[in-house]
Amino acid sequence: AAYAASRFSSAGEATGSTEAAHFARDLRHVQMLAMTLGKQLCVNAAGSSYSVSDTTAGSPPTCNAGAMTDPTTGTAFSATFDSGASFTTTPSPVLRFDSLGRPSTGSAPTVTDPTSYVVTSGGSSWTINVRRVTGLVEVTP
Repeated sequence: AAYAASRFSSAGEATGSTEAAHFARDLRHVQMLAMTLGKQLCVNAAGSSYSVSDTTAGSPPTCNAGAMTDPTTGTAFSATFDSGASFTTTPSPVLRFDSLGRPSTGSAPTVTDPTSYVVTSGGSSWTINVRRVTGLVEVTP
């Protein structure tokens, strides 16, 4: 007889894993939008939520207040994690993707590798790394 066993020891772990994967997918989406729209986009993350905003010209460009409208959904590009998941580490200043899809935390592409976010839930944590130059997004438990 066959049976399935959960690889998570708690509901909090399953929630955290799902939320980290969802956030990583949204980072990839932001990178593609920045290239498609030809402008820099900011990823604002804190507590248990994140949003994406566009920028106002300058050096470095200023992240606008409030979430931009996601052209693929027609709704505000923001999300709140489900019960218990939250960011414990976020880049400072905020992560931006330029019009070439390169990540930055200032006026130029990031000089450190990688830029990291940490999501914690149920006593476990996941690191979401954004690699410099390429913007490759990876999730590690």
